[in-house]
Amino acid sequence: MSQIRIVSINREKDRFPVCPFVMSWGINRVTDRFFRSLRGPDVTARDVGVAVLDAFAFIERTGPLELTLEENENFWRHDTKYKTWRAFVRNNDLVEVTNYKDKEYWVYAYPPRVGADWDDEVWKGTVPAGASAEELGEVVMDAYAAIDEWKRTHGERGVNRLRIVCRITK
Repeated sequence: MSQIRIVSINREKDRFPVCPFVMSWGINRVTDRFFRSLRGPDVTARDVGVAVLDAFAFIERTGPLELTLEENENFWRHDTKYKTWRAFVRNNDLVEVTNYKDKEYWVYAYPPRVGADWDDEVWKGTVPAGASAEELGEVVMDAYAAIDEWKRTHGERGVNRLRIVCRITK
């Protein structure tokens, strides 16, 4: 089993779909075999932390899975209004929580993705191993606050930043 465990938490307005990455065919892939959707303004940091820890427990319990290509590509389709992956990632914030060999949790925040914007995190944080669900959830919520701040300064999708890059390259 992979020693790196990852949980993906997207944010679509007041909805937080939580999906784990599992080892499949030698690669960490997202699955919807475990799916938790937290919804509404009443979602607390503890709710988010419990969902993340439950996703990590799912990864531990299941071990490697044989996911079909379709299953791997369609994990995000649960309970969303978007019809395509491109629309989904352009309109959702992403926080990933990574755990390596039961050491601390690393939390990365990404604004809505445009094109191949991966690895452009706007915030990183760590949470010690053994932290409570509430502590882990608080850091996830801090990551979303950092995304909100980034959006205030760069525009909703960082469009201004992309236009500047295009002008420089011409």
